[in-house]
Amino acid sequence: MWFFKKKVKFGGIGFFISLVSLAVILLINVVFILLDLENIDLYTLRGVIIASIFGYFITNLTIKGGLQVFFHEFKHSLPSGFVGNRARDIKLGRNSGEFSYAYSEETAKYNALIALAPYWLPLFSFTIIVIPYLFRLDIDFAIWQLVVAFAYGADCSSNWRDIGAYQTDFQVIRGGPKVAYIYVVLMNLVYFTFIFTYLNFNLEGLANWLVQYVSLVY
Repeated sequence: MWFFKKKVKFGGIGFFISLVSLAVILLINVVFILLDLENIDLYTLRGVIIASIFGYFITNLTIKGGLQVFFHEFKHSLPSGFVGNRARDIKLGRNSGEFSYAYSEETAKYNALIALAPYWLPLFSFTIIVIPYLFRLDIDFAIWQLVVAFAYGADCSSNWRDIGAYQTDFQVIRGGPKVAYIYVVLMNLVYFTFIFTYLNFNLEGLANWLVQYVSLVY
C-alpha cells in the first residue's frame, strides 16, 4: 500500500501509547480467561477449534491471488474512510495492490493503524458476529459458534499470510518492521481473547468482562 505522502513515517505518541495499552489489555484478558477456565465446555471448545482450522485452510485454498489482494486493500480502506480520509485511488493486481488516500493533520494520527489494518482486522468474523444482532435473527448459538469460528479461521489465514518486513506497510512505521510486528501480534492476541470468550460464553461472557473492567477502574 502506498499513501498520498509516501515518505512520511507513521506512528506518533498515540500509536506507541496504544502498544502499552494493548499489552495491558492482553494481560487482563488472559487473567479473566484463566479465571473462567473451569466453566469452559470442552466439547464446545473442540468444535470451535476444528471449525477454525477448517476456516483457515479452506481460505488458504480459495482466497488467493487477486481476491486476496482485494481484501487486503479493502482492509486499508475501511479504517481510512471511517476516520474521514478521502480515498484517491485503488489498484488491484494479481499479486499486489495499492490503496492511496489523502489525509489531514487531524487524521494523520491514524495512519499507522490504517497501514497495519490488513494484518489484524477481523473482517470475516466480526461481520458474522454482528449479523444476527443487526437483523434480529433467531439463530441457534451452538451452530452459530461454528460459523463464527470458521470465519475467525478465515481471518487468521487472510491476515497472517501477508505479514512480512518486506511489506511497505511495515516499513513506513516509525521504529521499523519490529515495532510493526509487535503491534500486529498484540492486536491479534487481544482479538483472540475476545473471540475466545465470545465463542465459549456468548455475549454474556463479554458483558461479564465489561463489569470486571469497570470494577478494576472503580
